[in-house]
Amino acid sequence: MPLESSPKPEPALSLRLGLNSCKARTFKIKMASIRLSSKGQKRFSLCHASGAEIETDAPIDNHGKGEAFSPTDLLAASLAACMLTILEIEMEKSGEKLAWAKAELKKSMHASPRKVAKVEIDIYLPKGLEANRLWLRWKGAMERCPVALSLHPELIQMINYRFEEEISGNG
Repeated sequence: MPLESSPKPEPALSLRLGLNSCKARTFKIKMASIRLSSKGQKRFSLCHASGAEIETDAPIDNHGKGEAFSPTDLLAASLAACMLTILEIEMEKSGEKLAWAKAELKKSMHASPRKVAKVEIDIYLPKGLEANRLWLRWKGAMERCPVALSLHPELIQMINYRFEEEISGNG
């Protein structure tokens, strides 16, 4: 009598192959659904369950055309976006509203092994926010955002806070 195999656990990431479109390859992660499809030439379209789309392209220095965000660009941008999202959440919990914010970042790569070595982020916030009695709590929450905590400890995160007069149109 053959042995019965136990059911295999469902993988955290499941892959569905199909037509060459946004719906062609689906990655399912707990609480998130992203569809990824190849556009050829090291370019991919990423489709969020909401319908929002972004494209990636390999950078010029890594066999691509550099015509869209690279996956490592998205990693760096995710850190800045996560930090500002957490700031807004924490401020709302405190009954405050973030009038505006923006960030500019630079990403530096390590050659061997090829990986992101450093992310430098300049975060621009309304002048006077640093004087708020809750600023240090909010700053700490930003620096412990989920993306920051998920990055490898060797990746250098340089965060600079800049406080300015209000920028019209979110600059």
